Order: sequence, then C-alpha cells, then structure tokens
Amino acid sequence: MSAATPSRPRVLVLSDVPGAPTGFGGQAPVLLDGARKAGAEPVALGMSIRPRDEAPVERTLPDGTRFWQIPYNPPAETLRKIVAAERPSALLTLAEFWMMDALDTLDLGARRRTFLWCALDCPYMPESRARWLAEFGGAVALVPYGARVLEPVRGFGGRVETIPHAVRRDLGTPSTPEETAARRRHHGLDGVFVALAVGRNQFRKGQPWLLDAWSRFHADLPAGERDSVRLFLHAEQTPPPFAPMKDANAAAAMASHRGCDLPSLIEKHFAAAAGTIEFSDLNAPERELKHLYGVCDVHVSATLGEGFGVPFIEAQACGRANIAPENTAVADIVGSGPPPAAPGGAPFGWLVPCSHRVLQSDVLEWRPIIDVPLFARALREAWELRRAGVLNSDEASARRRDHTLRTYGWEAVTSQWADLVRPLLR
Repeated sequence: MSAATPSRPRVLVLSDVPGAPTGFGGQAPVLLDGARKAGAEPVALGMSIRPRDEAPVERTLPDGTRFWQIPYNPPAETLRKIVAAERPSALLTLAEFWMMDALDTLDLGARRRTFLWCALDCPYMPESRARWLAEFGGAVALVPYGARVLEPVRGFGGRVETIPHAVRRDLGTPSTPEETAARRRHHGLDGVFVALAVGRNQFRKGQPWLLDAWSRFHADLPAGERDSVRLFLHAEQTPPPFAPMKDANAAAAMASHRGCDLPSLIEKHFAAAAGTIEFSDLNAPERELKHLYGVCDVHVSATLGEGFGVPFIEAQACGRANIAPENTAVADIVGSGPPPAAPGGAPFGWLVPCSHRVLQSDVLEWRPIIDVPLFARALREAWELRRAGVLNSDEASARRRDHTLRTYGWEAVTSQWADLVRPLLR
C-alpha cells in the first residue's frame, strides 16, 4: 500500500456507507468539499460489509477524488496502513465511532488530528466514552442538543464543536409551483391534503405511533372530508434484511432494532384509515426527492429520537413545515425557525410534546414517545391552514426555505468544515 508524495496536505474522510463515500444522508461529500475549500486534497474511505481480512481497494471517483474501499469496522492494521501511506493532516470520520475499534490503535499524533462526527440521539454520555472522545482532536456535534450531551468531554479537556448537516445541493432549488401542480394532477391529488413521512422502517422511527395519530386525525374529520387526505410513507413496507451475523447476541440486537410489517399493521389496527395511507416509490431517482416534498403539504415524523434528522431540513428547504416530536435533535431543527410574520400566518412547524417512554432493547435506552392526541391535533391545524390557503403560501414557504438554507446550506456548512480543518494543514 503506497501513496504518491502529496502536492498539498491530505484529509481522510471515513464514511460508513457501503460501496461509495456518500456518507449518512450525503454528509461525506460535504466534508470532501470542506477539505477542498481549506486547500487540502480529500481522500475518501468507504466502508462496506465484506470480509474483514479483505485488502483495501483503491479507486478514483468520477470527480477525481481518490477512494479506498475498506471493510466495515476495518481491522486496526488496515486503517493504520492507510494513515501511514496517506500521511493525512486530518481524519474526519462519519463512521459509527463507538464500533470503530481501529481508532483505538492510532498513535497519539493521529488521534489529535481526528475529528469524530457524533450523531447523538440519547441524552446519556458514559464517563468512559467521554474520556475516550477527549483523547481525539475533537468531537463534532450536529446540533446544540448533541453539544449538550458531549459536555462531559469538555470536562476531560476535550474539544467539542457544532457543525450541522447540510441540505443536499439539488434541494437548494425546490419544485416550482407549476411542477407541483402538474404532479398533483398526475397523481389525482388536486384538493387533497397530503402528509409525507420520510424514514426507514425501523423501531426508532416510530411509524406505529404516527399511524395511530393519523388514524385519530382521519376519524375526527367531517365525514365528507375523510377521502380528501393522504399519508404517504416513504419507507420500506417490511423491514429491510440485515447482513447475516455469526454473533447471536448481535443478531438479536439488530432484530429488535428493525421495524414491522407496516401493511399488516395498518390492516389490523387502522383499517378505517387504510384507504388514505400509501407507500411512495423507494426506487425513484434521488432527483425526484424534491418533487416528493413539493407535492406534500406537510412533512410528519413520530421519531423516537434523532442524532440530526435529515428529512426535516429537506422538507424545510422545499418550503414545507414539519410536524415532529419535541425530542433530541429534532427540537433544534424544527423549533429554531422564525415565528409567523403576521397574526394568523402559518407556523414554521409544530413540535409535539412527548407523553411517555418506551425501551429500545438493542441499545437499552429509553425513548420518548409522542403524545398521540396532540400529534393528531397538529395534523388538524395543518389541514385547516391548508384549507385557508395559509399553510404553504408564498410567504410561509419562502421563510422556511430561506431560514433553512442560511443555517444548513451547502456553502455555509462546507465553510465551517474548512475553518475546522485549515489550522491542521501542514
């Protein structure tokens, strides 16, 4: 394993997405661009599920970025060899760092140049983990919630920064009103109130509680209006399979992390509203995502906790409000927007209180659950504002979009990463 003598400083970006360095929700390209903006040469490391003893494969991405394909949770020797060959000024990891045993074997100098992306969706930070994070160059939270969780790291002399996720560049230009109207007509949605839920079919995403709230909202509508609402679930109908695991305990933990058979759940418990619930096409090209947000009136989520929550900024960048739980990172995104510009205007979004908790067994963490009746009430308020022509008025959509792009826009976020990396370049 070798690398040519660098003409400029290098920054390694370690991603946890199989097959390509796209990172969770596209965050890796943000870091690659941030490194370029700082004056460095970025090198991508992409983990995929493959034999751990398989040798790294070096490739070149279409944009010319060099890319190492490595096994998921790679052996310590693999990471050490790449670091030795590349001699990076900084290592930025998007990986699930608590599973990255290889990081423990980096020498002290490499550790002090390593920044760990910390998507934290639980409020508890064990002392042992805080001490461990303090040994590295810094822990990077995505929102103030995560920075508060990381506060113990500061107590052990560590560095904590806050840099958010970025809105995908193609969402900076949302669907035009003409495109939205044409797609609504094509799908028979003229005059229909459309709620959209974007999220994997996982226990943590809280789809059963969302369906409960939707069912209550639907039942409370006037009889003549119940056929004029739709809930689109942009999720797998049944949980996606996990890769086979030799460790029985790990396999059991991952099974508890999975979601459920959503069509069966709807048929058994929410039959009265079943005709208003549909699944969107998960195989549609990514460029169609902005049109999906454009067609909806409001984005909804009953998530039990998020380290960030990419769909929330995507919806807002497309001018749409969110109805979401008042928990974890979600409150920092949905609750940070401007108030209505005039009395009677549409809100930036709705934060619904959580009324009880449930144990997520695979991580042994208590998760906050939405107050279902209050979530149904928020849906009713959004429905009424849409009927009044206020919910997604030009003014309301522009406020959501402008605020979100100022805070989470690609250029704004890559500049923050460049500012973090630049002092490390040699």
